[in-house]
Amino acid sequence: MDSRQRPVFGAVVGVLVGMLLVAVLVLMTRTWALTDQIRESQKTNTGTLEATQKTLDAVEDCTQPTGECFQRGQKRTASAVGDINRVVILASACSVGLDTRLSVEQRQAEIQQCVIDRLAAKP
Repeated sequence: MDSRQRPVFGAVVGVLVGMLLVAVLVLMTRTWALTDQIRESQKTNTGTLEATQKTLDAVEDCTQPTGECFQRGQKRTASAVGDINRVVILASACSVGLDTRLSVEQRQAEIQQCVIDRLAAKP
């Protein structure tokens, strides 16, 4: 290589090295930005995971026989069934001795009023 080509060669190498440095800096900047996005999404997901876990805990509490929610539901269901049974028994008792000449609607009204009166009389 002669002495006239050396400065041109040096300039070309310098430009190429400069472009390489710029490319590396651009890649590093994009990588940092992507890393920041990933960190932010992880923070958001942490809150979502905590909320999801609370929901799962509540569902488990209400679906497992050992859960307090499940036990409360069992007691409420038993109470409702007991109330229904009580009304059926009262309706049966109230229907005894009704005038057979009453229409179906009149008989239903009489039975309904009798059940309401008996429920109101008992604490």
